[in-house]
Amino acid sequence: MWWVLVSTSAALLVVSLAALLSLPGTRRHVIWLLMGAAVGAAALSVTVGPHSWTTSLAWGAFAGFSATLVAIDLATRTLPREISLLGFVLVAGFLLFSPAPSSGGVLTMLVGAVMMTAITALLVFISRGALGVGDLFLSPMLGAALGWIDPWLVVVAWLVTAVTGGVVIAGLIVSRRVSARSKVPYGPFMVAGTFAVLALGGWRI
Repeated sequence: MWWVLVSTSAALLVVSLAALLSLPGTRRHVIWLLMGAAVGAAALSVTVGPHSWTTSLAWGAFAGFSATLVAIDLATRTLPREISLLGFVLVAGFLLFSPAPSSGGVLTMLVGAVMMTAITALLVFISRGALGVGDLFLSPMLGAALGWIDPWLVVVAWLVTAVTGGVVIAGLIVSRRVSARSKVPYGPFMVAGTFAVLALGGWRI
C-alpha cells in the first residue's frame, strides 16, 4: 500500500521540521510525536479513500500538523495561528486536487471548514475563556478534512470532542490535578475528536 508510505513520510517530515525549528514541546517529545503522527497518517490513509498521491499527502500533512499543534498547546496553552493556517492551506490544497469521495469533495470541504469555524466561534463567545482564539484558527484545518468526506461529520466531531473533553477534565478536577478555574488546553480534544470521526467516516465510505 504505497499510499500509507507517502502519508506517513509526509507526517514525519512535518514533525521533524517542527522539531528542527525548536517549536515549543516538539523537540522534547519528538519520538512520541513522530510515532503519533505516523500512526495517525497511516490510519487515515488506509480508512479514507479514494487513494491518490494528493490524498495521501493531505492526510500526512494533517497528521503532522495536528501532532505539532497538540504538542505546542500542551506546552504553552496556545495554538499559533500561523501554524494552524499553514496546515489548513496545505491540507485543503492537496485535497483540492484529490479524487472526491462518493459523498464529499471540494465544495463540502469548504462547507466543513466554515461549519467548524462557525461552531468554534460560537463556543469561544459563550465559553468565557474555556476556548480561545487559537482554537478558532485550528478549526478550518479540522473542518476541511471532515467536510471533504461529509460536512455533517463536523457536528459529530464536536459532539465527540465535547464528551471526551468533559469526561477528561472532570476526571482531572476530581483527582485534584487541576482546579475548576484552571485553563485546560482544548486543542488536543478537538484533534482527537476529529481523528476518531475521520477514521469512522472513512470506514463508512
